[in-house]
Amino acid sequence: MVKISEKHSKSANSTENDLTETKFAKDLNLENFGWTSGFYRSERKKITVTGLFSGFCKMQDEKENTLSKWALHTGISVGQTISKQGLSNRLNEVSVELVKMILQHALSMKLHEYFEQEKIKNKRLFAKFNHILIQDSTMQKLPPELSEIFKSSYSHGKQAATLRLQAIYNFTTETWVDFELGGFTDNDQSKAMMITKVAQPKDLILRDLGYFTLESLAHLIENQFVITSWDKKTHLFDVESKNRIHLLQLFKGKRKIDQSVLVGSKKLLPMRLVAKKLPTEIAKDRIKKAKEDRNSKANHSKIYYELLKWEIYLTNVDTQTLSINEVTKLYGLRWYIEILFKSWKSYACFKTILEKERMTYSRTVISIYLMLIRFVYFMLDIYHYIHHKVAKVTDRLISILKFLNVCRSLSDKIMNILILRDLDPLIDHFARHATYEKRKDRLNMQEKYLYFNEL
Repeated sequence: MVKISEKHSKSANSTENDLTETKFAKDLNLENFGWTSGFYRSERKKITVTGLFSGFCKMQDEKENTLSKWALHTGISVGQTISKQGLSNRLNEVSVELVKMILQHALSMKLHEYFEQEKIKNKRLFAKFNHILIQDSTMQKLPPELSEIFKSSYSHGKQAATLRLQAIYNFTTETWVDFELGGFTDNDQSKAMMITKVAQPKDLILRDLGYFTLESLAHLIENQFVITSWDKKTHLFDVESKNRIHLLQLFKGKRKIDQSVLVGSKKLLPMRLVAKKLPTEIAKDRIKKAKEDRNSKANHSKIYYELLKWEIYLTNVDTQTLSINEVTKLYGLRWYIEILFKSWKSYACFKTILEKERMTYSRTVISIYLMLIRFVYFMLDIYHYIHHKVAKVTDRLISILKFLNVCRSLSDKIMNILILRDLDPLIDHFARHATYEKRKDRLNMQEKYLYFNEL
């Protein structure tokens, strides 16, 4: 049994709970940030920070986004009637700064000491690195009137607006580290240095090929470890002769490659080339997709298609620390953040909330930040407490996608708990409805996580 000492004089089942006394409001210091941000000045307003957040969450759970619904639920939360114009007036620059401050606080929150100790016990692979960080991005259409801020391509002859959300996830602690909002034109490569703001010495960084730049690689390999896919436009050179390496010649007659190389004709970065030939069926599928995606600007060569038969990585992790198989399997963990994105966007009703005909900049940004805050918070102690409790009643593992779907259904109960133990009556429901079905044909993401703990 997970024992976490928490004391509170009220019951979470009481219908008379003061929302400012809930664990959610207190952990996130919602009312304190109301004062420090300037949302409150000489006195608390009719629309409180907690009420604004609660109203949004209830509206979101109903898969709607209208000012009238947000005002309705906010009014019920604070015990007063709120007009949609009154709510709209509060969705201003001050409130934008408020939600930014709350998100930064949420990202700085640490897991409960009990869960931190559990992570330390299971760090046999992770002991080789400080943390394993994954960087990636996800996109979503926004109201077209925001196209000047969230720049995108043209759609039906008109300028469109698209959010590109950059994210960094700490796989070791299972917590989010940083987010950055931008437009479609703020491509991943332009954000390659974003991770340098948060990466610590001896962190291992896993990134999509879109972030590949020699400048960022040169910076990261000084203090961090990196595993990245090789960019086919980047030349590799032999360490001794400095001659350019032609990969198909190097690969001829082999199924695996592991050797030191110099990366980039000008930078000549010392790195390790790791390559494995893919199973025939997977290689055929990659080639088929490449041919289907081909356009007039991408007439791929025979060499290109031959290289698709290989998975090719560059890393500065030495052979004593990681074998070829461990390098390739670790890079596969990059897909974990894709699962998280998919889970969050489904849980947050991302498309419904943001793909509106009209929304002001402030309302849009506040909505995005409120969704992020809630997601980050739920994936801290709430998720870990339920995860550990479920493990006591079933051998099936938690699915994050199912977990968040159950959270949406039980949102009102979860948002109103006063202490973690108030979640106990819900554990059997999570065990039944938020776990993976047992399958033998492939590992789920939680099984992959456990696999790496055991290495």
